[in-house]
Amino acid sequence: MNCLAVVGAGIEKSIESFKKSNLLIIDGCPVDCGKKIAEKAGIENFSYVRITDLGYKKGLTEVNETVVDEVYKKVEVLF
Repeated sequence: MNCLAVVGAGIEKSIESFKKSNLLIIDGCPVDCGKKIAEKAGIENFSYVRITDLGYKKGLTEVNETVVDEVYKKVEVLF
């Protein structure tokens, strides 16, 4: 796991590291901020999932261990 905020902040060392990594970007809604940040920084080699596409509601789905485990299991099957 890593911090996408460093990419948005333009920290070149991290951006170059991300470009060499096997990334899975997880966005929480259709605005796709994580995906847009990566693409804007020139990061193209990543897998992507949008949590709302899996049936979860931003701001309404409780974040707890059960939900995290469910999301993990769904994403693991996709990737």
